[in-house]
Amino acid sequence: MKKICVLIVLSVLVNLFFTACSTNESKIVKLANYQNLECEKLDTTVTDEMINEQINYMLEKRAELVKVTDRDIVEKTDIANVYYKGRVDGKSFDNGTGTHDLDLDNSDFISGFAEGVVGMRVGETKELYLTFPDDYSTELAGKDVVFEVTVNYILKYVTPELTDEIIQEYDCSSQDEFYQMITKKISEYLESSANTKYREDAIEQLIKNSEFEMSDKEISEHAKKLMENQETLVQEQYQQTMEEYMEANGLTSEEFEKSAKERAEEEIKISLKDVNDKINNYYEKKDVACSGSCASDDWLWK
Repeated sequence: MKKICVLIVLSVLVNLFFTACSTNESKIVKLANYQNLECEKLDTTVTDEMINEQINYMLEKRAELVKVTDRDIVEKTDIANVYYKGRVDGKSFDNGTGTHDLDLDNSDFISGFAEGVVGMRVGETKELYLTFPDDYSTELAGKDVVFEVTVNYILKYVTPELTDEIIQEYDCSSQDEFYQMITKKISEYLESSANTKYREDAIEQLIKNSEFEMSDKEISEHAKKLMENQETLVQEQYQQTMEEYMEANGLTSEEFEKSAKERAEEEIKISLKDVNDKINNYYEKKDVACSGSCASDDWLWK
């Protein structure tokens, strides 16, 4: 649904999603007419599918591993408890022997190991003839290896049913009350997401339709700060240098710098005092209340 963005811009400036920056050199030449801004509000209808999907997710988070007793052949989606012993040139090696719950559909063992276990029977032992990858982190890189593998038992995740005990953990006394709680939380989350998108669209249109006189020096300085922040983030979250991160993501230094400058220019435009003052004055005159939701989505992951 199309509607004039009459309560969006102020809330954007109060709760910006951009890195704070100050400016003394760049300035606004002509501010766009707020009443000409149009944004599309996302649908926030809560459906039965959403409710069931959320409840299923909450229950799946409580799933427990149990032994499979109705079959003895390992399938690709199983978790198999295996004993393994590896030999290179007939000799054992560090960390080459052990017992492990092997997630066959998401294994971090070398290529061919999980595939070789699929189809084995509980109690069966067989040899897997494999090769360590060339980029393996030890002296084993590129070498042939023989793993003797025994399947001890098969495991699977079992998801519990929705019980009164689970419902009571959410301070609900009945299933109806629980469903109402889920519906309310999803509604708040959808409304918050829709408001965020609505605000982003409004500020994008405002910036696009306004005229600015930008300082190249200011953009470069702010872009440098953004790149430094990004480098720190990559080191902390991924334990990589920026060069390693860019190489892994197919990004050149020129593309990284260009992206930083584009973001810096946008942030500077949003932070201009003239823009803030004019928007605040406009909404004070209109006496429009900001109604952006602050609902968190943390509850979704309990």
